[in-house]
Order: sequence, then structure tokens, then C-alpha cells
Amino acid sequence: MDKSDIRKKVSALVSAMDDGEKVAASKKVCEKILSLEEYISADFVLSYMPMKNELDVAPVSMSALSDGKKLFLPRTESSGNGMDFYFIDAEKSFESQVRAGRWNIMEPESSCEKLDFEILCGKKILMVVPGVAFSESGSRLGHGMGFYDIYVSRLKKITAEKKASLCLVGVAFPCQIDSAVERISKPHDLSVDFLCF
Repeated sequence: MDKSDIRKKVSALVSAMDDGEKVAASKKVCEKILSLEEYISADFVLSYMPMKNELDVAPVSMSALSDGKKLFLPRTESSGNGMDFYFIDAEKSFESQVRAGRWNIMEPESSCEKLDFEILCGKKILMVVPGVAFSESGSRLGHGMGFYDIYVSRLKKITAEKKASLCLVGVAFPCQIDSAVERISKPHDLSVDFLCF
């Protein structure tokens, strides 16, 4: 089984879930994240807006805003595999700060402020990481464009330099857990510190 086979197999399993199952599974995962000490002590939360068939982590994003944490969401470049995270201001309405972007995924408006790595000094960062499939040990299989692999590689170097702590939390529906991901994982592929499913 190669990466393409796993993506097809897992995507079909997720598509077969009904909406009620997805909502219940998303709620359970968000509750797990919010109970993690790494979330409770985090200064910054890097979350995401789900694509179709991705686990919905909106409750984590909304909790970060109400808990006084700094929330950042990703925006991809109009072409290629560049991605950056942008600040969502708790003082403004959430809806006024996001719009439909590439692939119709909701993302921060161009007026939002890009995460400046200089502010990471000594901070605790929790990043919620989506994926197509994960192994139970935390190996991750993405969509194949490398957005998260590239960004997290950069972020890890910066947090090490800035003496900041970074915790990566992978999120998945139970059907997205596949032991084959471990076998096909390469050294440059992203793995997570925790997996909530």
C-alpha cells in the first residue's frame, strides 16, 4: 500500500460517515484537546478551519479566544505550497476576520496580522494539526502538498531558537487511524506529539 492507496481508502471511509457521526466525533476530540495540560497552559493556539470531510475543531478555536489565548489560523498562498498563520482578534467578530479562500476553505482575511516569529520567545504554543490519516504513534499522512510539513519544520527551528515550547496535536476521526501510515512514513514527513481521535 502506498500513500495514494491509503489516502483513497481513508477518504472513502470518512465520506461514508454520516453528519451526526462527524459532529459527535468532532465534539469528543475537541473536549480531549481542551482538557490537555498543553492546551490549558498554552499562550498561543494555532488551529485550522476544516475542509469538507475534516474534523471540525471550531470549539477549540472559540475556546482559545474566550480563554484569553492568542489564536492564529492558516492561510495558504494563491499558488504553490506556502502557508502562514494569521492572528484572529478576540475583540472583533470572528466572521468579519475570515473569508472563503483557496479550495473554498475559510481562512483569515488579508487584513489580519501574520504571526511574527519574534513574539514566540519563551511562549507555549499548541498547534492543532489535521491530516488524511495517522498511525496511532503519531505518524501523519497529509494531502501530499507539504503545507504542514514545510511550515512545522520552519516553526520547530524557530521555537528551538526562541526557547519556546511547541506541542503538535493531531486530530482525526477513528477511521483515519491506519497502521500502514507508520510503514510508509519518510523522515521529512510530519509526526505529532499527541493524537486525539
